[in-house]
Amino acid sequence: MLSLIETLTGFAAIMLMLSLLVKTLTSVIKNQWDYYSDNLRHEVQRSAFEVTGKAWNTLLQNAPEWAKNISWERLGDEFLTPAYMSWFLKQLDQNARVFDLESRLKIHVANVKYTFEMRMKNLALAVGLALCLLGNINAFTIWKSL
Repeated sequence: MLSLIETLTGFAAIMLMLSLLVKTLTSVIKNQWDYYSDNLRHEVQRSAFEVTGKAWNTLLQNAPEWAKNISWERLGDEFLTPAYMSWFLKQLDQNARVFDLESRLKIHVANVKYTFEMRMKNLALAVGLALCLLGNINAFTIWKSL
């Protein structure tokens, strides 16, 4: 009975360490390739196209210099507020007719968050599977070795 408890404890400890390792590796990969900023930039560009009917590159031709040099890595979804986006779109195109922006932006924010969460889940699964396959780690092997 005591050996079973020790085996279960060891098994749980190993599984927790593997989980921590997978989360750490996923975090390192996530920080290396910034999916969130890419998704945010894409949704802002889509929103600008929906409102103005012009492509992003066309809007940037006459835009102020600061708009061309936006550091997307430093922005979060707080960038997609109705007040700020209304002002931002007017800076890009003086003729932009901004209406019903709040409900549109809710859809864009939801897209950013959903895409990011799904990519992170897929990345965590891929990292976990790769780690287990490369290290020949599985529950049966761990249980047998304990």
